[in-house]
Amino acid sequence: MPCGHAITADPTVSHQSTWLVTIRYMSRNLYRQPARTRQRSTGNWPVFWAVMAVLAAAPFLYLYFDPTPPSDTSAATVVVREGDGWNEATEQLEQKGLVRRPLSFKAIVLLSGARARLMPGRYSLRPGTSSRDIIAALTGSEAQSSITIPEGYRLEQIGEKLVEQGLATRQEWESALRTPPESPLLAARPDSAGLEGYIYPDNYRFTEANAAEQLVREGVRNLEERLTPDLRAGIRSQGLTLHEGLTLASIVEREAQAPQERPIIASVFLNRLATDETQRRLQADPTVQYGVGTPGEWWKRRLSRTDLRVASPYNTYVNPGLPPSPIANPGIAAIKAVASPARTQYLYFVAKGDGSHAFAATLEEHNRNVQDYVDR
Repeated sequence: MPCGHAITADPTVSHQSTWLVTIRYMSRNLYRQPARTRQRSTGNWPVFWAVMAVLAAAPFLYLYFDPTPPSDTSAATVVVREGDGWNEATEQLEQKGLVRRPLSFKAIVLLSGARARLMPGRYSLRPGTSSRDIIAALTGSEAQSSITIPEGYRLEQIGEKLVEQGLATRQEWESALRTPPESPLLAARPDSAGLEGYIYPDNYRFTEANAAEQLVREGVRNLEERLTPDLRAGIRSQGLTLHEGLTLASIVEREAQAPQERPIIASVFLNRLATDETQRRLQADPTVQYGVGTPGEWWKRRLSRTDLRVASPYNTYVNPGLPPSPIANPGIAAIKAVASPARTQYLYFVAKGDGSHAFAATLEEHNRNVQDYVDR
């Protein structure tokens, strides 16, 4: 072969190489394409199931949030009594126009997990309230209709609280006081005595439509149960009837601010009642406050000299002995203080200004206490 001769490429070899590359490329794409398709399809399944879940839950959510048509009518009272279930509650809700589809509502209760959480109580609900809010009201302990009566409240204050909370009208409260329940405790009262002092201070939950009537009945029964035989015997041992014991306990309740002083204050009043010296008067400011109290100021803070001379059977600055009836509703601690008072010779006490009192057995000592704590 001559030197310098050029070598020419074989066209057959070139075409074969090109086809081989093309076949390899197509092979790779052929096997990869299903993999990409499967990956894309797998990624869409969570979205699919999420959509299906929303569609399945839509009717439930609609009924859960769908309220009854709003109206101009006032709120309706629904009463759930002890032992009632959702069947009884739903029947009331339907009758009051608060639930349109009772079967659907009961299904919502079941699905929401509220079946075992129905709370007895007296509820005020307005048309237009959603199923969600109705269920929340009837299962929430804070939403129940209840009232807490503090120790030392007089009947007018209890009535005002009932009215303020929308549990009763003033007329319903006055009617309930005029028609007290049958009770051995009340039967022992003087004929002229009302219910002042006989409604035990406590927390009451209402499960009846007439809250005022229920409160009077349960308040009296509560006091009757707390007046144990020992307490009754203790009151008698002080030379008092049960009515007189409650009357004195109501005065102690209003006088004592420091709990530990209740038995001492009770002893002062009992010592005064026991002396025959010019029919010593109790001279208790709370009894005068009770007599001159008015709406908005049931317990007048500063008594004037005119107040201390007012002609009232409850003015113990003018009248000797106990007033004709309690001046407030005492708690159990004040009643115990009367049944088991401290043993003292004290006849006087004066407020120090810090919630406590200075006690004295003689008038001279008392006058010094007045100079120290009142005239300074």
